[in-house]
Amino acid sequence: MADCVTGEDQDRQAKQNAEWSLTATRDSLKKEPALATLMLRLGAAVNAIRATQRWSLACKEASGVAGQQDLIWSFLAAAAYLKESIDSLLRPHYQEIVRLAREDGTPEDAIKSLGDLMSKKRQDLYTRVLVNARNRLVFHWEDKTFRHWAEHHNNPIVVWAQGAGEKDGEIVFVAAGRALLDSLTRL
Repeated sequence: MADCVTGEDQDRQAKQNAEWSLTATRDSLKKEPALATLMLRLGAAVNAIRATQRWSLACKEASGVAGQQDLIWSFLAAAAYLKESIDSLLRPHYQEIVRLAREDGTPEDAIKSLGDLMSKKRQDLYTRVLVNARNRLVFHWEDKTFRHWAEHHNNPIVVWAQGAGEKDGEIVFVAAGRALLDSLTRL
């Protein structure tokens, strides 16, 4: 129904929902094309991270093994998107992003946290969680992750898969999920 709302009704609905928009003329795309492209790419990255955040929140109260798997995968996807954002956008454009943030009045401690986020020290978040989650768990499903779990699994029963009803979407490969969780605890 909101698609059909126009004029005063649209303004009233936006105020009730605390909606807002940032607009500019087409010249904002043409004046500095490289900057416009960077802003579009950053927007796409933030959209992906926020979508996985909403996915996590939606799964928070989900029941059953499929709901638990969705929650785990929403976290892993968010970690992978964050790592890709750092590598493809933040790191190569750090100086420009910091300059723009300072011009906009962003507090220095928030700017410093960007640098901390990119730190490749072994104990820092980037290396310990983001790189490992993205490379070993989300996109590559590295052999050693699953081999380690299989070698160290000491329960006499292995739950390979579990589901509810006849829907394919409710089937979860439990052992694979447990191997991923185990790997997360070792990051």
